[in-house]
Formats: sequence, C-alpha cells, structure tokens
Amino acid sequence: MYAKGSAAEREFAELLWRWDFAVVRSAGSGNLTAGARYYSPDIIAAKKGSIFAFECKFRKNYVKLSDEDLRSLKEWCRRAGCKGFLAWKISRKGWWLMDIERLTGGLNEDRMQKTALSFNQFLTSFA
Repeated sequence: MYAKGSAAEREFAELLWRWDFAVVRSAGSGNLTAGARYYSPDIIAAKKGSIFAFECKFRKNYVKLSDEDLRSLKEWCRRAGCKGFLAWKISRKGWWLMDIERLTGGLNEDRMQKTALSFNQFLTSFA
C-alpha cells in the first residue's frame, strides 16, 4: 500500500506544480511512530503568497485520518499560518479536497463528493 500512496503523493505534487504552485513533498511525512519528533504534512504547496498543506490518501471506498493525525495536521497548519486539506484520490474520479476544519470522522466517496472540493473547484477558489 505504501508504494501506491507515495505514487499518489507524487502525482498530486506534479499536478499542483503544473498549475504553477511551488511544491514540496515531505519524505516520511505524517509518521510519528517511526521515530519522528514532529509531524509534517505529505505535501506543502504555495502560490502567490498562499500556503497549503495536504495529507494525501489513495483508497478505494473510505478514507479517515486518525484523531492524532488530524490534530497534528491542524497544529502544523496553525504554526505555519496555512490552510490544510485532506486530499483523496478516488479511482477514475480524480482528486477531492476536504478542508480539515470541516473534517469529522471518516469519509466515504458519496460524502466526499457532496462536501469536498474537486481539484478544479480548489483551483477556482484558491489559485
């Protein structure tokens, strides 16, 4: 699963780069259990003075951030002064982005598409 997840992160980073964002992909991100002393998001992107942090997921039917990961991402965003998103790649439907301030519990595909932004909507809103 790690290989698919890291491939999805690289794909999302490349997508942001093509849309003229400055992009950093963080190796070993979000992995406090592997000896890291602090949390970092999967991808950090900036454009025209706006900064975004993304936790990326690639799963078929359901995605959820643990309470600890969500708290850590929110804290990271607070310290950085940026906007945080859960980015979920849904097979054959593209990337969907959920503002972490609106995120509660897990998301299935139906709920994500009703409450989240498609990548194009994200570009319209923030790029």
